[in-house]
Amino acid sequence: MPQGRPLSEADVLELLDGNVDDLLEDEDELGKEDERDDGQVLPINLPVADGLNNSYCRVVHTNGIHYLPLVTCGCHGLEKRPADLILNGLIPASFSGSRIYFTTAVLSDYRLANLECKSSALHYWHKLCRHTAAATHPGDMDNFYRELRRLSRGWRWLKKLQWSGVGQAGKGINDVGEGELAIFCPTCPQPEINLPPDWQSDKNWKVYIRQLTADGNFKADHVRQKSGDADIWLSEGAGMMWTREKAQAFLDAAIVTKTKAPCDNQFRVIEQAMLLSKACDVTGIVAIACARHGCFAPNSLTNLTAGEQQRHVDMALLQAMKTTHMEDIRMLLLFYDIMCQYWIHLRKRIGHLLPPEESLVIERAIGLMHVHGHQRDCFPRFSPSFIPGAAIVAGEILESLWAVLNTVAPMTRTMTLAHRAEVLDDHMNDSNWKKLLDMPGVLCRKFQKAELMSTKAAAYFASLCSSIKEEHRVTWEEEIAHAESRRLVDITAMDIMHARAAEPAPSASAVVEDVHTVQQDEWIQQGLRLEAKQIEIQDKVRRLAKYPREDDQKAIETDRAALRSQLDVFVVLASKLGLAASVTHFVDDETPTNAFDDIDIKGAADPPPPTQATASLSSAEVQSSQSSRAAELRLRQSHADTLLQNLRELIAEKSFHYSHIMRVAPRKAVRTRTRTTLGRLNHQIGTLCRVYSKCRASLVRLGADERTLQRYQQLTAVDIKSSTAILEPNRPGSTTDHVLSWIWQLDGPVTDTTEGLTECKYSA
Repeated sequence: MPQGRPLSEADVLELLDGNVDDLLEDEDELGKEDERDDGQVLPINLPVADGLNNSYCRVVHTNGIHYLPLVTCGCHGLEKRPADLILNGLIPASFSGSRIYFTTAVLSDYRLANLECKSSALHYWHKLCRHTAAATHPGDMDNFYRELRRLSRGWRWLKKLQWSGVGQAGKGINDVGEGELAIFCPTCPQPEINLPPDWQSDKNWKVYIRQLTADGNFKADHVRQKSGDADIWLSEGAGMMWTREKAQAFLDAAIVTKTKAPCDNQFRVIEQAMLLSKACDVTGIVAIACARHGCFAPNSLTNLTAGEQQRHVDMALLQAMKTTHMEDIRMLLLFYDIMCQYWIHLRKRIGHLLPPEESLVIERAIGLMHVHGHQRDCFPRFSPSFIPGAAIVAGEILESLWAVLNTVAPMTRTMTLAHRAEVLDDHMNDSNWKKLLDMPGVLCRKFQKAELMSTKAAAYFASLCSSIKEEHRVTWEEEIAHAESRRLVDITAMDIMHARAAEPAPSASAVVEDVHTVQQDEWIQQGLRLEAKQIEIQDKVRRLAKYPREDDQKAIETDRAALRSQLDVFVVLASKLGLAASVTHFVDDETPTNAFDDIDIKGAADPPPPTQATASLSSAEVQSSQSSRAAELRLRQSHADTLLQNLRELIAEKSFHYSHIMRVAPRKAVRTRTRTTLGRLNHQIGTLCRVYSKCRASLVRLGADERTLQRYQQLTAVDIKSSTAILEPNRPGSTTDHVLSWIWQLDGPVTDTTEGLTECKYSA
């Protein structure tokens, strides 16, 4: 923050005039320093004055606690004594007969230790005690921890007022506006601040797009205090958080809409349900930051009281737009994790508070880390990779900012709400200040990287264009231009950006004219379901401990009885259709039974041998009709596609639980519940893998051709490994650097080529 000129006596008096009670507690309470609230009586065997009758006092400095005589001058009058002391670097603990003083150096040092080392006031006080007497326990010394907390708040407030120009040029404390004590991004386009006068006539309008990102943080919760909210708010509304009265009035009058969006991200609901606590009056925070540089927007910090609701994000967005100088800005690109649901009724909720659509276009986006956790259609519609003017931005900058802010969350959890707001405000403002200092170097490095990437992208694009026909390139560019021109009025126009996969195998519900063929297909489908059910029961038996519970044994016996009756029905249906079917022993493929045990619970005892009886389909019969073998081959391929799709969804869900819940879990209970969920997902993945292995073995016995077997490869434990690594999708060639498992390839097996979009190649 800009340091400005040193405080003069007039400045100090202006800052302190009429606000002594706000800065420090009542002087009647603070004057009782000889007998404290905790019953501690200060030592009485110390001298009261020196030989010149100068009173002794306690001075807390960076190198410890000192007992020194204090010489004061009364020329200016006793009423100006506090200002004289402050100008000389001593902050009195009270304004009436104080004998305890903190130097401005120790208060500044504590603030710096809190910002950089995340030291709490208690830890810092213990450090001062050890400086004073290394062999003495801090509890045996004079305890001025309460004064340190109180004076550090006042000192933090005074420094912000000084840096903002309060007390200078006739500006008083009551003249501070909303967000005026906070710093915003110096690089984001702001009219009349960092833009030229003729910026609106610039043809390159995309560089003036304002990019903001919103996100919630459930680690910054607050435990309800017994004393209530009786504390004094020093800088309310002037920093990162809006005034309480205005914020509550907005929330009470907010329009609440229920969004029935096709993409309902269930993980967010699960995460919020686990993080709610009856002991907390604040369950988290929501903030807005510039998406390109990661600077918090003033007045955008909002407390959450019952989960992350749309009205909290609405309030944060409106305040961010108000305090970040968005006058005459034509377009706002807003990132939010669940934008596909949030934007639907945005104009209905706060349209009367937003600029008209013809003067401000709000483009919506989802960060690159979260968009892949949504349904398939959300990627081309909300990914910043497909938004004109978005440039190369991930939209996830708040995730890294939360990681730093979460280190101070434990110490703010039990503070008063006023003190908590001041600490969060100080840390967020300090983050903006450090970004401001480092911005020139960062922009220079990014410019050099952009030049290099632009050269590589041009070469990559030229190589791609040389491998396709010219008419195809022209057609694709026209389709993209049309979709981009329609995305604001019809977001579904961006669905054209989907990867066009090869035609899948025929589904089991395909229309078949032959009635007998339809009945035969239904019989085969039932056999496939019986196979999957049998493997599921086998897995349950294999996971039993050495001494299983009676309830588990009863459940397995019930499943076995149901399976046995379904097998009998299967045989009866086969006889009616004139198909040979019996219950025989099934020979599994070469995949070991325990090939996927490494993802399940380890250390389980050897289970009893599972039942191997199953229905004999054509794949298990040597002498079977050609028509039945062809029908089973067709349905087996459809069944394999379904199994792989379910497997991909489970792996993605498992990765999400690791990255978004397990790693950021604030409590042990949340991690324990997440491990239980991960164990359940591992069981489901293992079962699906075994069902797929049996399905592929049947394809081999049915005589599937080489192309089919290459598409449905043999599954291994490496193929189903989950990963939370973050790729760089905007970098040219990034899709070929990280080769995924074959189960994630939409267009068939992985080949040895290193070219992307190999389906575009043709022979000249």
